[in-house]
Amino acid sequence: MGGSPAGNVPQTSAYGNGKLFVWALDVHGTIVAPPDMVNRDGSIGWKFPWMRMVPGSLTITGRRLDAPAPPLKSYVPFGYGHTGFQASGVTFPSEGCWQITGKVDHTSVTFVNLVITAAHRGFLRDFRTPPP
Repeated sequence: MGGSPAGNVPQTSAYGNGKLFVWALDVHGTIVAPPDMVNRDGSIGWKFPWMRMVPGSLTITGRRLDAPAPPLKSYVPFGYGHTGFQASGVTFPSEGCWQITGKVDHTSVTFVNLVITAAHRGFLRDFRTPPP
C-alpha cells in the first residue's frame, strides 16, 4: 500500500489519515479477484468499505501505474449519511498495479494495490519468493 507509515492502523488492514480510512486491504497490497468478481470483459469488480470522519460525499478515482489503461470506474451509493461508514465499489478495467484515491471534502487517502485474478495467483508466489 502506498502512503506514509503513519497512516497505517496497527494490527489491521486499514489505511487512513485520521479523517478518512479505507479497510479490508490486503497487508501485501494485493487484490486477488475470485472468478465471481471477474466480468466477461476481463474487468474486475471490488468492494472497499470506508470510514469518513469528516462530513461530505466520497469520490473515488484511480489509474493504472504499470501500463496504459482507462481509469477505474467507481460506485458510491447514497444513503449512508454525511459521516461514518460508506460502502463503495470499483471496477478495474484490467489486472495491473493501480493507484486508488478516495476523497471527502478537502481530505484524501491514496493507496496502491496490485490487482490480479485468482487464475494468476501463482505469479505472486514467484514474485514474493526470493531467488536461492
